[in-house]
Order: sequence, then C-alpha cells, then structure tokens
Amino acid sequence: MNRAPWVCVATLFAGLAHGQTFEVADVHLSPSSTNQFVRTPPARGGRYEIRSATMVDLIRIAHGVDGDKVVGGPNWLELDRFDVIAKAPADSTTDTHKLMLQALLEDRFKLKLHKDTKPLPTWVLTAGKKPQLKEAEGSEQTGCKPKASTGPQEGGVRLITSSPTGAQTTINLGPGMTIQYECRNMTMEAFAGGLRGMLGASLGPNQVLDQTGLKGSWNFDVKWSMQFMGPVGGASVERVSIFEAMEKQLGLKLEEKQVPTPVLVVDSVTRTPTPNPPEVAKELPTIPLPTEFEVTDVKAAGPEFRMGRFAI
Repeated sequence: MNRAPWVCVATLFAGLAHGQTFEVADVHLSPSSTNQFVRTPPARGGRYEIRSATMVDLIRIAHGVDGDKVVGGPNWLELDRFDVIAKAPADSTTDTHKLMLQALLEDRFKLKLHKDTKPLPTWVLTAGKKPQLKEAEGSEQTGCKPKASTGPQEGGVRLITSSPTGAQTTINLGPGMTIQYECRNMTMEAFAGGLRGMLGASLGPNQVLDQTGLKGSWNFDVKWSMQFMGPVGGASVERVSIFEAMEKQLGLKLEEKQVPTPVLVVDSVTRTPTPNPPEVAKELPTIPLPTEFEVTDVKAAGPEFRMGRFAI
C-alpha cells in the first residue's frame, strides 16, 4: 500500500485546543430495533445526539468522510450500533462537534486511525471516439434540468418531487420510465460532478470523476430510464440504462475504475466503550417523547398522489 505522508490522527488529538471535548457523554449500545438506520437530530440547547450508529457511521461523521472511505478493522464495525448523547459547550459549532466526537471515540473506544491512499472502485466519465456534444455559445443558462412537458405521455407516469422547503415539482416520465435532461452551457467537470444527483441515476454517494479531457462548455440532451423503479407499461417497453445513454446519445463512457483515493484506516478499536461517568444521568436526563402534535393540517390528497407519489 502506498502510504501518503499524512499526520497520524493521534497527533490531531494531542493538538486539540482546550475545551474541544464534550462536557459529559453517554455512550451505550442501541436498543434492538427493526429500524436500524443512523439518526442525527440537530443539536439543540447544547444537547448533541447520534442514534443507532455503527462505528463506521461514527467515524465518518467525526471526520466528514464517506463510509466506504473507512477501511480496515474488525467486522463488527458495521454491525454493532451505538447511541451517543452528549452535552456540548454553548458556543460550540458543527466543526467543533466533529473534533469533540473524534476525541470521544479515541477516549471511550480507544480508536486509533491513520490516513492513507488506497485504490477504490469509482465511477469515471471518459470521452469516446466521437463525442456527440454541441459547443455552447455561453449565453445559455447553466445547468441540467428535466425536460418540461405538458402532460403524461402514453405509457409514462407523472412523478411528484418535493424540495426541502416543501415546494412540489411535477415531472412527466416517458415510456420505460425515461427521464430526459436538457443540459446547457455545461462543462464536463460540472456535468460529472452533478450526475449522481440526477433523478434515477442510482450511482451511489461517491462523486463521479471527469476524465473526458473535454474543455469548454457544451449543450446536449440525454435521457435514461429511472433505475430504482420496475417496468411500467409492459415488459416490452424498452428501458435505457444511464450507461447506454452516455455512450449512445453523448459519445461518452461511464465506467467503474480503480482510482487512488484518500481513506481512513482503522488500526485498533475496542468493541465495548469505557463506562459512562456517574453524573451522566443527572447531566443528560431522558427527554420525554411528546404525546400530541402542537398543530395539525389534515386534508384529502389530490388525484396525482394515487399509487403513493405517482399517478398514471
């Protein structure tokens, strides 16, 4: 393994400024549940919580990395789940919470890490022999947007999406659950960077790397079938994968390659955290769950919400 000249994480802990630790912390195994997903509610009133987190979850949250960039260590790192409930200083921020969590893991789990570089499978966008792109004039509005249409196409469905603010957008999918994007004034770097966030791409959490070598900005249209949904309109309807779309419509290739990637290597860690301090129950009392809503709004859904979030 080609080890990069990174400073050992233990050195980082030694250099933490005074006060970069939680005032008190409760660390314990999560209760058994069928809903085994990590939960990170916002820190409020100095109370910091992580629920149902594996050790890999805790490391990625503490260091701001993707989970697949945490390598090595015993297999229980992705099996055992823990709750972390801590009291943070009033003036702490998201960045200092990460430092505090790093220190907590080192203290309570005796976690030791080091940074390295390791080949990992990564999606890479490259250029074929004849890219089918039109050079942009530069006056177009930059971005890739789903193509607008007046209504559902025959054999297609209507997809309703909601933004974090609650604003709803209606997108009409074509036969085979195809979605078409109109991309204007786009660099290949920006296109690759935004590709995994496009509807139906299903490329996982990692950034797509641009290795096309194509400079400048481009205009193009591309469409593929939604990857997370089964066939609609009969088995005879042709479905287009995102990989076929890149190659046949744009003259590009989307391939998985082994790319040298920065990783965090787990050198050692204990499975059982050290005991909680005796004052933890007093400093971090259990917050009772609310028994009723403060306000409610209940109304009939419109016809576009048939079949869950889709309407045929």
